[in-house]
Amino acid sequence: MLHRRSAHRGRRQRSHSTSAPRRAHGRGEDRARARRWGAGRVCERGRGERGATRATRAGHRREGSQGRLDRGGRHYERAALPDHAPRRPEVTAPASAPALRIFAGTTEGRLLCEWASGAGIPARAYAATEYGGELLGELPGIEVHAGRLDEADMERELSGARIVVDATHPFATLASGNIRAASLAVGARCLRLARPAGALPKGVVSVASIACAARFLSENPGRALLTTGSKELAPYTRVADFAERFFVRVLPLPGAITKCIDAGFSPSHVIGMQGPFTRELNEAMLRQVGAQWLVTKDSGTVGGTAEKLAAARDVGARCIVVARPAEGGGALSLREVEDALLREFTR
Repeated sequence: MLHRRSAHRGRRQRSHSTSAPRRAHGRGEDRARARRWGAGRVCERGRGERGATRATRAGHRREGSQGRLDRGGRHYERAALPDHAPRRPEVTAPASAPALRIFAGTTEGRLLCEWASGAGIPARAYAATEYGGELLGELPGIEVHAGRLDEADMERELSGARIVVDATHPFATLASGNIRAASLAVGARCLRLARPAGALPKGVVSVASIACAARFLSENPGRALLTTGSKELAPYTRVADFAERFFVRVLPLPGAITKCIDAGFSPSHVIGMQGPFTRELNEAMLRQVGAQWLVTKDSGTVGGTAEKLAAARDVGARCIVVARPAEGGGALSLREVEDALLREFTR
């Protein structure tokens, strides 16, 4: 210890040889100083950190002009919390967060983000998964938050927003309700970007829910290609011989595949692919699995419903379509949302 202290003192004296000698700190003052620092958060090391002194080999942290360094050389900022206070990670919108927020987990949401970027309107976009965030890509002026938000996190995230656009999936009713509630709590205007629904052709079996679709299949024999996602697999597993009769097409995500396997579907009956799917590709899949039934949600033209129905007709399979929940009043098209944003942010 004496050798390290004297070596450090020697280096300090050489660097300040033209100035008056500085008072050496005692061990007790070092401890007090370390306590005052508390726990800090990591930030990127920049050029402004030249004033920060290096940590000694013993692991002591010394004060610099910008903060402190840990053993690994990473720079820490001063902590605003009291010493030893428990820290709970919180989702908070930065003070400079854009006034426009877009929940963009759909094709319409991605198109709106591209339009806002081109129109020079800064926005913060939200996707429920890392994969959804990657699909949004990098757009000038558009910040991307990937990850699910609970009600409390959503309210904190929307703090400071003027307009919130709900462009979530037509079947994401729980998320839409949370977005409306959080927008109301922070005093932001909420716009619902609704996907237009198309008319279903004759011969399609329309049902109110996935549970109803599973009940219909239990009463009608034949193999089925299920394209309703991985979140509601339980109703299908109540059908006799479901593991042999049903094939599931889901997103190529580890979580989605795991849900299928855990529900009892064998790997040979699970197809992990990202759309959009062409009519020809849907047709090839139906032929490959020998499906007499295709089960899908009424996701509209953008969601690929038309291509699925046409493919089923071509191979002689019948379609079971889960009707979408009612949107209620006030739902807008993509063009109507764009016009509303122009009026708000370019006046």
